[in-house]
Amino acid sequence: MGINRFVFRKLVSELENRTWLCPTRYVTSEEQVAIFLRIARTGQGNAEMQERFQRSGDTISKCFHRVLNMLVSKPLGEIFALL
Repeated sequence: MGINRFVFRKLVSELENRTWLCPTRYVTSEEQVAIFLRIARTGQGNAEMQERFQRSGDTISKCFHRVLNMLVSKPLGEIFALL
């Protein structure tokens, strides 16, 4: 994905602690953030993400928008200050 695994884990941890990010019944917090980062980095569409993550289009869309809304609801400085 192009991000150090320790930084990725810290990002997920900070999002869980400072926002309402939590795993769903079928999708972990890490996978939700990975889906968001992959779409943001590559610009790939829903169909490509469905193939990559083996999830439905609805799940991909919900994960992307859930993480996006978390990031825009808090000042970015609060979330990334400790990374």
